Amino acid sequence: ALHPTPIIADDVVLGPLPHPTAGHCPVSLASGFVAPLVPQARHPYPLEVKMLGLLFLRVLHMHDPLETNIAKIQVRLGLTDFELKKLVLRYPAALGYGYEKNIEPKLLKLQQRLLLNDAELKKMILNLPAILGYNFTSSEVKFAKLQARLGLNETELRKVVTRMPSVMSINYETNVDPSLAKLQARLGLSEHQLKKLVLTCPPVLALSYESNVEPSLAKLQGRLDLTESELRRIIT
Repeated sequence: ALHPTPIIADDVVLGPLPHPTAGHCPVSLASGFVAPLVPQARHPYPLEVKMLGLLFLRVLHMHDPLETNIAKIQVRLGLTDFELKKLVLRYPAALGYGYEKNIEPKLLKLQQRLLLNDAELKKMILNLPAILGYNFTSSEVKFAKLQARLGLNETELRKVVTRMPSVMSINYETNVDPSLAKLQARLGLSEHQLKKLVLTCPPVLALSYESNVEPSLAKLQGRLDLTESELRRIIT
């Protein structure tokens, strides 16, 4: 499980963040068959909303605007004013993190680990601003386990994580690994076929097998009267 980094406004620790909501996009497991497998989510953080006023006051009392977290984040990621506004509205707790001690080291480690250029890092953070609150050590463990399970090289790992950044917050042992095993068994996939499926459709890593994947496979198979081999051929 994740251990979110405490919110820090200067020297004031305001408490840990709630766990981010994983996954927010529908997934197509086969061309022509699109099912809304993951409900839309907007990363609700009621605790952050309550603390936003306090954080804003802390920012106002900083003497040099260029030294505030908000300015440093904008410069580091090359954000326009509109993009900065979007990021803060989706993840206001970012205003309270210490930039030098928290945000910059995390961005640097993430960029180095996934071999991201500045544009890729920016896109990833804008897609999921809650990354700024993730425990990178925990995410690094997930990267290693996912890489070992699917036989991913560094380029393939980057492709998966940049397309599905919420995989950084999902519990590997409880969610990812069991779902992959069940999906592989259900379709009779080889290791290569399973890897290909994940690379083609990374959001499958965030799906519940029982609630999303199996019902969708059953509906597709029933609707088209597919054999097991035909279903496997369509999915892979």
